[in-house]
Amino acid sequence: IVGLESVLYKCPKCGEEFKIQSKDKNVIVCSNCGNSCKADKYGFLNKINEDDIIYSLPSEWSTYIQEELFKEISNNDDYSLKEDAEVFLLDIKERKYKFAGNVTLTLDKENIVLKGVVNGEYIEKEFTSNQFISLPFIPNQHFEIQEGNVSWRIKLKHPLTTTKWVWSLETLYKLKAECKSK
Repeated sequence: IVGLESVLYKCPKCGEEFKIQSKDKNVIVCSNCGNSCKADKYGFLNKINEDDIIYSLPSEWSTYIQEELFKEISNNDDYSLKEDAEVFLLDIKERKYKFAGNVTLTLDKENIVLKGVVNGEYIEKEFTSNQFISLPFIPNQHFEIQEGNVSWRIKLKHPLTTTKWVWSLETLYKLKAECKSK
């Protein structure tokens, strides 16, 4: 159960984001409202207190978060995320990512924009948000944007938000696909 807070970032009881914390090996708790659960030996999540609101499967909890995110984005014309981040670029010859600079990253309904100094030069790099169905990522660590033979690894200042960034991008893609099909 340790690490689930990286993906299950929204409390189903109070709705707060990024307040879910691992306790011990098999308990997670919302630091805002105390909503808590314990995983059994089969991986099912069980309430600890009678008034806890818990999904018994992490996949159900994940679906709840994604449905809430869909509502948040579709009901907000000005939806955006903004965060400082470190950028690493893939060195193909050495087969590893190397630190390249610091940027401010913005995601809105149209674009992902990186602004900052990369490899000693100020850049303003823009990607259309609907060109990505999803992004490769490791929750609570980083996500990657592939552009031709350039691979950007983005480490957000607040790594717990990584999953929300990736799921926001996926949701934007779905919303644009729905608009096109109508």
